[in-house]
Amino acid sequence: LRYEKQQLEGKTHRDIVVRFDWDAGLAHYTNFGNPREPLPLMPGTFDPLSAFFWVRTIPLTPGAVAQRPVTDGKKNVMGRATVVRRETIEVSGQSFDTFLIEPELEHVGGVFEKSDDATVQVWVTADARRIPVRISSKVAVGSFIAELISASGLAPLPPPAGPGPD
Repeated sequence: LRYEKQQLEGKTHRDIVVRFDWDAGLAHYTNFGNPREPLPLMPGTFDPLSAFFWVRTIPLTPGAVAQRPVTDGKKNVMGRATVVRRETIEVSGQSFDTFLIEPELEHVGGVFEKSDDATVQVWVTADARRIPVRISSKVAVGSFIAELISASGLAPLPPPAGPGPD
């Protein structure tokens, strides 16, 4: 398994590959092919993107805290995300019943570590698909909001459970 990240932002250029060697329990990190010392993995460690997808698979209730080991290949930490609340939001003219999730940013580097009040918020649908419909972030140098414009090829939701037979 591997995690890849190509980054071209201003003067910052990276071509990161993290290879997960589960037999040896190590993460091997390279940037433009230049390796770092392998990093020991905690059991069940995910890369940052996989951790988000994992959160979408677990039961979500307001106040719950999901935690899982996460690595970017340079450090391995216990990642945490809090389900802040359930709310209805409007996106692209549609109303969505969602869960608002806020990942902990304590161990995230870059612009997030330089901002005392940095936030990332993710709204996923409260149905079984957990579709991300809005993401927002605020850091010292600015903010952004990303919203789902359209989606196609989604599996239909199962019919709601109704009353049992009489």
